[in-house]
Amino acid sequence: MTRANVSDRDGASAMIALHAMHLRQVQNVLVDGGYSGVNFQLDVASNLNATVQVAKRNELHRFEVMPQRWVVERSFSWLENCR
Repeated sequence: MTRANVSDRDGASAMIALHAMHLRQVQNVLVDGGYSGVNFQLDVASNLNATVQVAKRNELHRFEVMPQRWVVERSFSWLENCR
């Protein structure tokens, strides 16, 4: 949980920095488009030595199940239950 004036991307970077010791086995961080950006990728690489993979929505705006987006949305759902 962060203040309203802290973006999700900045909050995630702070969380990763604080908990890097417990996240040593993470090799790839799968995120949605809101987390794209060089600074976030650099934070993840420097703290976890992991890569960032952005699961983008379909550019044609037609419904299509995207397995990678499903993993992101499912993870958010699990986290919401732990609030």
